[in-house]
Amino acid sequence: NNYLSRLGATSESLNALIGKTSAWFFAQPMWRRCLIVLILCFGGTVGLLVLIFHKKILEVMINSSAHWAKMRGGRLIMFALVFTVGFPPLIGFSALSTLTGMIYGFPYGWPLLASASVTGSLCSFVVFRYFLIERAQGFVKTNRNFAALSAIMREDKRLTLLILVRLCPLPYSLSNGALAAIPDISVMRYFLASLITSPKLLIHIFVGSKLKDIGETDESSTQLIDILSILITGLAATATTYIIYVKMQAKLQEFELTHPSDGAGSFDLYDQLEAGN
Repeated sequence: NNYLSRLGATSESLNALIGKTSAWFFAQPMWRRCLIVLILCFGGTVGLLVLIFHKKILEVMINSSAHWAKMRGGRLIMFALVFTVGFPPLIGFSALSTLTGMIYGFPYGWPLLASASVTGSLCSFVVFRYFLIERAQGFVKTNRNFAALSAIMREDKRLTLLILVRLCPLPYSLSNGALAAIPDISVMRYFLASLITSPKLLIHIFVGSKLKDIGETDESSTQLIDILSILITGLAATATTYIIYVKMQAKLQEFELTHPSDGAGSFDLYDQLEAGN
């Protein structure tokens, strides 16, 4: 009975999620729906090609990483790329992080990745705080999580909370811009939180280095160990991130009970805060 009740609850949650996703999709303008479908089709095609030609793709990546490691100014180019994707709405941070691990190995690629990530995040934060503040506020107004986090961190100014936020699976570049809209986060606090959480980048470096090891060896036992190490690392990181994410979501839901959205469904919490409510 307990199993059936849990299965039923899971099914109801899944149906509710599908219903919400469907309602959100059909509420979008036609051009945006077409764009979403195209992106999904493109992603599915890329995924299928990766499954079919994964050995060839891995071989090309390994050869490219070997040339990059020997290339003059290669570290500077990688630093510039990681630094640049810290500015929203750019993407590609995870891919570049894994590529850094493939090129420079574990843990030797971490100082490069961490320094580029921390300085890129900090510069993005400063630019959006002092020069593009209206754009940063726009990120907050259009995202319920960022809006609620904005309100929570105005009440709780501890560095620990900001560290947890930096560990959460929020969009990398978008979070740099959105958090700049919160006046109570000083530049120094943001720098310290980014610096303290930078060891999490070792996961990307480790996975990248193991992917290279898999492509460079023909021994099945060695490949199996490398694959298992990647899976274990990924599961451990996912579990940790999930725990942090669940705790942050609980805090967000608790806050939203006292700061509900309006009838139109938009979340105007940031405007309420600006008005002093």
